[in-house]
Parts: sequence; C-alpha cells; structure tokens
Amino acid sequence: MMVFLIIGVVLLFLYRVRGAFTPFIFALLVVYLAHPLVTTLEKKDIPRSVAILLVYLLFAALIGMVIAWLLPAVRDEIEQILVILPQQALRWERLAQGMLRRMRRVEVPLTVKDAISNLFTRLQQGLEFFAERVVEITVALLSRVMSLIVAPIIAYYILRDRSLLKDQVLNLVPVHSRSDVLRLLSEINRVLNGFIRGQLIVSCAMAVMLTLGLSLIGVRYALLIGLIAGLFDLIPYFGPIIGAVPALLLASVQSFWKVVWVLVLFTAANQFEASVLVPKITGDRVGLHPLVVIFALLAGGELFGILGLLIAVPATAVGRVLLSFWWHRENRKLV
Repeated sequence: MMVFLIIGVVLLFLYRVRGAFTPFIFALLVVYLAHPLVTTLEKKDIPRSVAILLVYLLFAALIGMVIAWLLPAVRDEIEQILVILPQQALRWERLAQGMLRRMRRVEVPLTVKDAISNLFTRLQQGLEFFAERVVEITVALLSRVMSLIVAPIIAYYILRDRSLLKDQVLNLVPVHSRSDVLRLLSEINRVLNGFIRGQLIVSCAMAVMLTLGLSLIGVRYALLIGLIAGLFDLIPYFGPIIGAVPALLLASVQSFWKVVWVLVLFTAANQFEASVLVPKITGDRVGLHPLVVIFALLAGGELFGILGLLIAVPATAVGRVLLSFWWHRENRKLV
C-alpha cells in the first residue's frame, strides 16, 4: 500500500511541475540525434567535448541552410493564405445561404431543413474552432522558444557526462541488482532510440513526399501544406488525419477536383507510410497495441496538450518496459 501511495505522490508532483520537463524532452531529442555522430568523432581520437561542439556546429549549419531556403517561401505562402482565407470564408457563407434559400422553396420536411441548417452551422463552427486551435498551437510552440534555447545546453551536459551520469545512477542501486538495471536502461534506450529517430525520418520523408505530390497536382501552398503535414505526422495515427485537414481546406479554394486529388494523395501517402516506411524504418520498437497507443495519445493530449501528444507514445513504451521488468523480476522471486 505504501508503494502505491509513494508512486501516486510522485506522479502528482510530476504533473504539477510538468512545464519544467519541456526543455529536458527537447534535450533528449538532441541527445538521440547527436550521440551517434559524437561517438563516431570520438573514435577518431577527438575529445568528447570538442566532438559535441562540432556536431552542434553541423546541426546549426544544416538548420540555418534549411531556414534560409524555406523561410522566404513559407512566409510568402502564409501571407497569401491570410489574404485568401477571409474571402473563402465569405464564399462558403454565401454558398450555405444560397442553398438554404433554395431549400425554403422546396417542399421538404421541417426536420430535414433544420438538420441541414444545423449541419452548416456546425461546419462553420468547426472551421472556426480549427482556426482557433491552429493559432493556439502556434502560440504554444512559440512560447517554447526558451525551452528550445535551453535544450541544447542540457543536451551538451548529458552527452559530455553520459558515463558519469550512468555510474551515479548505478551507485544508487544495490550491487546485486545492477546487472538488471543495466539491462533495463539498455532496453529503454533501445525503445526510445528506435522511436525518436525512426519517427523523425518518417515525418521528414512524408513532408518531402507530400510537398512533391501536391506540387505535381498543382495545389497552391504545397510547401507550407507539406511542412504542416510532416510536423503533424510526428503524432501516430491522429497526425496524418490532422495534417490532411488544412490541405483539404486550402485545396477547396481552387476547385472541387483539387480536393479529390488531395484526398487521394494523402490516402496513398498514408498507406505507403503504414506499409513501407514505418515497418522498414521504425518497426515495432515500442511494442504497443494500437488501442494502447490511441488511449495514450488521448490521455497525453488531455493532460499536456500538444506536448502530451508528442511524448505519449514513447512515455507509454518506457512504462511498458518498466512494467515488464517488474513483472519478470517478481516472477523470478516466486520461482
């Protein structure tokens, strides 16, 4: 009973200070991306601190080149969208009003008219809600700028003192349990390593593929739509669906057939992702049933918002590893 009470108190404390974890989460992301390169440079007799700084310079150069290439194009597309969206909203409103006027001339049961009227009202409310959520997510991401600045500093110390940190953790563990804890840490590292790197590669591939596909079918703002879809693709299951919504809305500005082609493109891309990219790149590293993943995403989004959606799956995968470790350990005691 005392163990469960302690766990409950710890979880409550972690929930209360959840905002403090953001830079550490970003730092872990940097660590998992940088560690292979740092290890490679260290094997060439380069001091670890120097190797970390060289990798940071490489990352900074790559990010700078990407921003210099993408930022002007994305900025232009956003400015065009901000001009077009109000005009498109007026078009939808006029279309809905025209359909309602025609319906009044036709002998249709009042309940059907009310249902269709409610449908248009709900559609408009849904579009307004979606726009508000996009703004909220953008503001939330911008508010994490300080976390993005602090994260590389935290990651530097984790990368530099990795062996020391591991030894300090092991010193807290009884000698007879250290081999088990090492296996546990190795399994957690394997799960996080596979998921984080794999998910980033898959999301980047989807962003490139969708951008090229949208450009080929002549959809405007292909670059912006592809980037948004790639970012949302970091969220398993729900991400591809959420990423398709802005694409469909912006395609509707052009024509009905553009919407159809965008729907076909996103369906084909998501099928390719599920059947080829994920099995080849990510595989089943997390070892979770789809229903568990969906529940974890819903719970993470409810508790921590957009950040919860991003960390829900790896956090649940780590929980599975810990639970499996505890279960096998208890079974060994009974034998």
